[in-house]
Amino acid sequence: MKVLAVLAMIGLAVAISASDAHADEKTARLTDPATSGTVPADLGLRTPKEVRLGETTLSGAPLGNGLSGIEMNGIRAAIRGQILALSKRDATRAFSYLAPVTQGYFADPAAFLRTLMAQLQPLASVAGFAFSDTEREATDAIQHVLFADQKGLEWLARFTMERQPDGSWGIKSCKVEPVQGNRI
Repeated sequence: MKVLAVLAMIGLAVAISASDAHADEKTARLTDPATSGTVPADLGLRTPKEVRLGETTLSGAPLGNGLSGIEMNGIRAAIRGQILALSKRDATRAFSYLAPVTQGYFADPAAFLRTLMAQLQPLASVAGFAFSDTEREATDAIQHVLFADQKGLEWLARFTMERQPDGSWGIKSCKVEPVQGNRI
């Protein structure tokens, strides 16, 4: 089965704390090597399709990664929500999935969307996505998401998720890199 995958949140790559000692490792500014310049105005917007990898039913029991099924569902719901909001160019909704610390790097939701579209062109035309590995990193969680753009090029996104005081998860940052040698 071919895995389609979408990330959608990566405009955050620009939204990492300047005081973070590892900011370079946690950010990415990608351009699609097959294109240059600005993102086309009409990309034939389509709702990305989610593909499931392995077992999809998550319980409340802790997993090997130190996260419960409930926590995993919350993490994935935030990422899924942002991917879908970005596919519709809904700046306000996409912005709402960012952690407050990340929101502070942008003047407003429209600035966030413009930054994402200009600096992370693969996200401008996501066709599908699948959640992969999840790991705990100190108080944050890292969710790996495979995605494919409408050209069939595959990408791997690494979302850093921050637990919020109300128990929800916000997207703190995202790093995107191409999956070498694979084409859907």
